[in-house]
Parts: sequence; structure tokens; C-alpha cells
Amino acid sequence: MLIDIAISGDRNVIKKAEKILKYKDLIIEMQRMCSMQAKDKMQKIIKKNYFQFQNTLYVQEKEIAMGAPTLSTFSEIYLQHIEYTAIYDILVKHHIVGYFRYVGDILIVYNKTTTNIYDLFNTFNSLMPTMKFTIEEKMNKKLIS
Repeated sequence: MLIDIAISGDRNVIKKAEKILKYKDLIIEMQRMCSMQAKDKMQKIIKKNYFQFQNTLYVQEKEIAMGAPTLSTFSEIYLQHIEYTAIYDILVKHHIVGYFRYVGDILIVYNKTTTNIYDLFNTFNSLMPTMKFTIEEKMNKKLIS
């Protein structure tokens, strides 16, 4: 049902609405451009990724060299991306009770009756071929690898 109600100052309302819509479009475009610029800058940093070993300089062709100043920042960005794009759905699918991450360590709380932890582990390891997760279980109140 469509109801047409006259509002005093109709034209002003429409003009304000148009400005808001244009402003939102501008914000979306700026976010897209900033995202593209950030991605471009990150790719340049990764391409200039080198390290020294026994007085010889090497260029890291895949991933980022261990100990590189940018490693922690890129790792955090990458892990957050994986969490927002894939891990959330995996946690829901496997009925995970709790997911907690500090830097590169992840603690998963689950119910043994509803979750097969090894299926979850295999699903995590299938996310990216270059990233491998390990599992440590609790036995007699101690973690075992």
C-alpha cells in the first residue's frame, strides 16, 4: 500500500535526501579507493621483502620473511580477513562454543558430543595451503601436542 502524504517543505526534504545519498555514495567510493591504495601499497612492501643471511641478501619470493618488521602487521590483517570471510561460518557449522585468538594462538572451546575436533582441524587446514594449524589437546589437566 502506498500512501502519499504531503509534507510541508517537500522540496527541502527531497534535496536533503539527495545530498545524503550523494554523500553516502561518496563515502563508499572513498572507502573503495582507500582499500585499493592500501592493497597496492601492501603489495609493493611485500615485493620489496628481503633479508640477509651469512652476509648474503635474499629476496623472499613467497610470503614475508620471518622477523621482517611488517610481518606482525600483515599477519594480523590476514588473520582478521580469514576470520571475517571464512572462520565464522566454520565455527557455526561445527557448533563451536567459544573462539579466542591472541596474535597467532587460537583457543577453541567445544562440546565433544556435537563437534568432531579433527573435522574442524582439517577444515581449518584446508583454508589456505600455505597456512597450517596445529592442535593441542588437554589430557589429565595438561596440554599435549
